[in-house]
Amino acid sequence: MITNCSSDNGIVTGGTQVGGLVGAVYVYGVLSDSYSNMFVSGNTLIGGLVGFCTRQFSALGTIHYCYSLGNVQGLADVGGLVGVNAGLIMSSYATGNVEGNDSTGGLVGAHYNDEGIISSSYASGSVDGGIYTGGLVGIINSTSHPKNLKRMTMHPNWISAKKLCKWYGGFNSQVQLS
Repeated sequence: MITNCSSDNGIVTGGTQVGGLVGAVYVYGVLSDSYSNMFVSGNTLIGGLVGFCTRQFSALGTIHYCYSLGNVQGLADVGGLVGVNAGLIMSSYATGNVEGNDSTGGLVGAHYNDEGIISSSYASGSVDGGIYTGGLVGIINSTSHPKNLKRMTMHPNWISAKKLCKWYGGFNSQVQLS
């Protein structure tokens, strides 16, 4: 568990799984009450706070009561808070500007709905991206049948994207079902 930690006023650069505070939060990993105010850049799985948050079976990687203030740039799976989420993000936010080419979001670049949960969180920075770009989430991936998307815990009453993004805009750009 990492709690009450911060990284401030610097630059983080890397290839993949790059975060302003932590590169990846894996199963049973917990990041709480922490923040990052760094400029973060890299290729894929790039986040202002965490590059990749994952889960395996019922063991979630968890991020709660955290925030990111810095700007984020990457090629794919780029988020103001987390690049790719398959874990739990709760009561967290991002205010920095986000720039990417593919799967770019103000809070999360790519969210895996079958595994991940986002609750009581928001993004307020500007988002500039190519394909799959959203003010809150760039793309929501799901292998579930469309009727199972109600499991998703992103509810517009308690999650807001204060600024629309340049390309697709709004809550999320697309729900991709396979």
